[in-house]
Amino acid sequence: MKEEHFMDEQDFTAVDDAFDILLEEIDNVIEEMNQSGSRAFSENKLEVAEQVLSRAKALTNFRSEVASLRERWADLYGAQYKEGNAIVSKKDLGRLEKGRRTKIASFYFPILQVLSEMGGRGQIGDVLDRVYDIMNNSLTPVDEEPLPSDPNEPRWRNNARWARAFMVREGLLKSDSPRGIWEISEAGLKWLESENKWGDTDYVPALFTT
Repeated sequence: MKEEHFMDEQDFTAVDDAFDILLEEIDNVIEEMNQSGSRAFSENKLEVAEQVLSRAKALTNFRSEVASLRERWADLYGAQYKEGNAIVSKKDLGRLEKGRRTKIASFYFPILQVLSEMGGRGQIGDVLDRVYDIMNNSLTPVDEEPLPSDPNEPRWRNNARWARAFMVREGLLKSDSPRGIWEISEAGLKWLESENKWGDTDYVPALFTT
């Protein structure tokens, strides 16, 4: 008998979670760029201000494109997929209010600190447990909530995984580490040792500025 493969609802909500995270992070960068542009204007650095605000405008347009893609995804999801006798219908996906979730960039320094303390590398579970010990007092109630797509995964762990992906993209973590292992790079060690630590500066992930 031919095996039936049904579409899992978790597949849809996982993508929805990713769109929510991406849009919120873009919003954060746009806000920081606007503030930077305003400071430049107040300091009469008009050329710098125009460049920053121009980039913010371009990023705003990009955000609109991402939002449109998210709406297309929601339309596909809400239309109900049907395979055999299985039907997946739209539900409340628990979207977050802006600012209620800890920024992904806030995980950079704790992750690098933990990996450095572990000798440069560590198992994902061990790394995340130590990151939680560091960030426990600063995480919000929303960070502690489970994902709609996975009731066993709190939002903060998912955000830490996103942070890891961005840090690999930026060269702060190695991209060729064995499966299940996170490993700091030379660039990550230098960043950690520098004065440019998260919390002391308005650090913006390069993923959103290149």
